[in-house]
Amino acid sequence: MIILKEKNNNIFVVIIVILSILLIISIGYTIYDKIESSKTQDEEIKMLTQQEAQELFEKIVKDPIIEFAFPTKTGELKVSDMDNIQIGAIIYANMSETDKYEICNTAVEDELIDLGIISKSDEGQYDCTVSALSLDKIKEISKSMFGEDYEFVPTQTADNNASFYYYEKRDIVIFRYAGATYNDYVELKDYKLENDTAVLNIETNFPAGEGYEKDNYKLRFKLDDDNYYFYSIEKLD
Repeated sequence: MIILKEKNNNIFVVIIVILSILLIISIGYTIYDKIESSKTQDEEIKMLTQQEAQELFEKIVKDPIIEFAFPTKTGELKVSDMDNIQIGAIIYANMSETDKYEICNTAVEDELIDLGIISKSDEGQYDCTVSALSLDKIKEISKSMFGEDYEFVPTQTADNNASFYYYEKRDIVIFRYAGATYNDYVELKDYKLENDTAVLNIETNFPAGEGYEKDNYKLRFKLDDDNYYFYSIEKLD
């Protein structure tokens, strides 16, 4: 009986030792996993660099966005609440020379002259030198600015002096924004990343120029799949 009792005690001790080892391993693994997870999270934290902030800033301060897309009253103006004139201004400011649809000396020029959308060269304010984009290119630029889910829907206006005109027959948009440059009157003051939103604080003093009262705005860009998309502009008090 004594031998059996000692044997049982030995087995119990072995079990306790094994359980203790398993517990230590489990605790060690949990601590290690938390440390590694913390490192991974730190590595995945997105930082907004000065270069990124400057690039976002330049997408919005170009001619003619300030005149058309900047709210004149205090408050936030979201992309979802912008009309096509405001959206068109942003698209126009982000188009390149290589994007433009050629109108001069084409059948399109004659068609637009007949419609009264443009005039013959040197005979009016708008001639074939106005900027134009294909609808496909406009949708490409708008998605790059506002997100892959954004769908630009062109509207045709009866006003031939409107800022842009959608020529449905050719699937092109004729842009007729006034050529004014405000870049020298807008300054990026600071920037930060709040959760998934890049926030840029800017100061403007257009159109009066240096020495006149300045306005302050916040630009917001939402982060999605490592890309920043323009979300809103807010005029501050």
